[in-house]
Amino acid sequence: MIADKKTYLRHWAELYRSDLVNNIMPFWLEHGLDRVNGGVYTCLDRKGTLMDPTKSVWFQGRFAFICAHAYCEVEQRPEYLEAARLTLEFIEKHCFDERGRMYFEVMADGTPLRMRRYMFSESFAAIAMAEYANVAERRIERLANPQLRGLPGFLTPVQGINDGFMVAQYAAAALVSENKVLAHPACVDSSPTAANQEDHVS
Repeated sequence: MIADKKTYLRHWAELYRSDLVNNIMPFWLEHGLDRVNGGVYTCLDRKGTLMDPTKSVWFQGRFAFICAHAYCEVEQRPEYLEAARLTLEFIEKHCFDERGRMYFEVMADGTPLRMRRYMFSESFAAIAMAEYANVAERRIERLANPQLRGLPGFLTPVQGINDGFMVAQYAAAALVSENKVLAHPACVDSSPTAANQEDHVS
């Protein structure tokens, strides 16, 4: 039974990975990513035709997270990382007001359209930024790990006497862990209140 379950899970994992790499990511990178203004368009039809140039701010963070996560965990394609960078730069430049609160919608060029208290904009942006930072730590780990690069372990000629790059990777891992704690979305802690009409996060 365990072998059958492993085969079943492996089958679906491979199917989802293939769909992500061969269909979903190429579609959004070709049709959704705005290479002129930054960010990603959020209203496309199935053929990739732009139906509305308005950009949902919550989707910017979600897209940046998916791109950074795909780079870290699925396949290290430079276009994934570039898309994450362009989208995060758009978020930082256009999606916050002077008080640090996020807009709900912006125009294609980042001009604000609507402000609404919507926890998903902030949550997805924080998660995306934490995942993008994770890329730097993973690069250090790959560089310092002799099993992955064939270089001397921790980039030091004499292991045990000199720690080499090991401490740098520890520091990066600690910062990434702290980012994950800080990026924990408030929306997952939401509880209905006021006869299920409100929640304490809002």
